[in-house]
Amino acid sequence: MYPLNPATYDYTGAVLWNAHAGQLWARFTTHLRRALAKHFGMTRKALHSALRVSFAKVAEYQKRGLVHFHAVSRFDGPDGHITPPAWATFDALSAAVGLAIERARLTIESDSIGERVIAWGGRYKVDPITALGKSRPCAGRGYVRGPDRFHDVCTDCDGTGQAELIKALPVQQHVRQMIRTAWALGALRLPQQRLPPW
Repeated sequence: MYPLNPATYDYTGAVLWNAHAGQLWARFTTHLRRALAKHFGMTRKALHSALRVSFAKVAEYQKRGLVHFHAVSRFDGPDGHITPPAWATFDALSAAVGLAIERARLTIESDSIGERVIAWGGRYKVDPITALGKSRPCAGRGYVRGPDRFHDVCTDCDGTGQAELIKALPVQQHVRQMIRTAWALGALRLPQQRLPPW
């Protein structure tokens, strides 16, 4: 897609948008947490102690040359990949995303270009993603305590913590092996990595 009229297209705005998209994303995540706290009627500190909001995003260039984001937002319990509180619903997340999109703004000022406001466009979509259920024997941890009190891989889920077996997933063998490897590395508890949840 290209501009209908290149003579009137805001090329400066487009380039500034691309250059500041990462900062805008950071503002969005801050405003999302604020909006969630307000939605739940609690302080941000109270929200943080009860609920963790995690994000994964991909930025890609569209044909018209502008950055486009795909993002996954997830609620976890306060200690990470555990069941979030029952009040942390998709409807609450969806409402908070709308507010955060409206409020996240950057103002760019320069003598040569004046003042520009970088903001999200009006088109966004929030959809639920259905996650796999948790394995009951290990409660989603991927391991059970053996008779010797050590962690043994859960045989019901093959160490993934998921109710649906990896071999039953409708994906290619390569993807299955990537999932198995992520879970195996996650069991090693590598520093700064949260491989199993993602």
